[in-house]
Amino acid sequence: MMDKDNIEITFTEEEKKSFSTPASQSGGGDKTMPGYNTGTPYLPQGPNFPKQKSSGFLGFLSDYDGQQKTLFWILLILFVLIMFFLRFSRNHIDNSYIAQNPPSQGQNQGENGNPTEPTPPPQKQSLFLSKGEEAPIVDENNQGLAHILVGVGWDPISNNPHQSRMDVDSSVILVDENYMTDFVVYYLVKQGPNMSVIHHGDNLTGENNPNPFSGSYSNDDENIDVYLNKIPLNYNKIYFILNIFEAYSRNQTLSIVQNMYINIYDPAHNTLLMTYQVTGETQGTGILLGVATRGETTTTRELPTQGTRSTSVWTFRALGNPYFVKDINELKTICKNGYF
Repeated sequence: MMDKDNIEITFTEEEKKSFSTPASQSGGGDKTMPGYNTGTPYLPQGPNFPKQKSSGFLGFLSDYDGQQKTLFWILLILFVLIMFFLRFSRNHIDNSYIAQNPPSQGQNQGENGNPTEPTPPPQKQSLFLSKGEEAPIVDENNQGLAHILVGVGWDPISNNPHQSRMDVDSSVILVDENYMTDFVVYYLVKQGPNMSVIHHGDNLTGENNPNPFSGSYSNDDENIDVYLNKIPLNYNKIYFILNIFEAYSRNQTLSIVQNMYINIYDPAHNTLLMTYQVTGETQGTGILLGVATRGETTTTRELPTQGTRSTSVWTFRALGNPYFVKDINELKTICKNGYF
């Protein structure tokens, strides 16, 4: 039987040398071997063990082998080239756009040549008619208007003893081409046939009052809507008139009235088409400001249930003819007889 307490272990010379060699030189060993506890962390060395890692960005690069470093630098150079190409391309596109698209007409340029805020397109200029002149009532495309708004105005001359209770009325008289029939629209009869003419009320003072129905045309004393497409075909003339109410009994004439005018608007586009202002001293108690005459008429057939539709081009002529008349009926007779 073997005595376990008296076992003798014999080592060769090579084995004895391995025990005396420090772990850092032998390439192996464990934590109990001499030379391990040296104050520096021990990392095995050799072809089969990884190198010790360095700190920082340069250390990060030094940990890669030659192929990995080459691939990294290639990718970095490609990234820089791509960013430079994108920057150059954007500048080239911007410069080409400016060169090929100079500021359009109506667009101002600043001192450095760059366009500033665009100038809004000019609106259609209104016509300022003189006595006897005429103009078609058309839109910007020379198409006859179906609806116009007529504004009239006047101002009493101040410090005149006869201006007390001064009342100037506006009226519209429709007359046929043979001067046989007529229709008068004024402060007592405010609607024409087929609702073609609508009078918006009487101004008793001549002061400028806001008119909510006419939007921006609040400077007019009285306004009248005229739907030209609704005027019956038997009427081909529309007279626009001012006269003094009870002029004879009040001993008043138009000589104490100033700034008489008539404006014709296009309500659909909120524009002033034409204006005529009476100039010079005016004698009389009533005045024909102007007349609209029906021109060429085109009739088109709509659906069977709607019948036909007529479209006319009207022309306005500035008159400015004063008369001594007692009332609107005498002015109507003048219009029917064509005394001008």
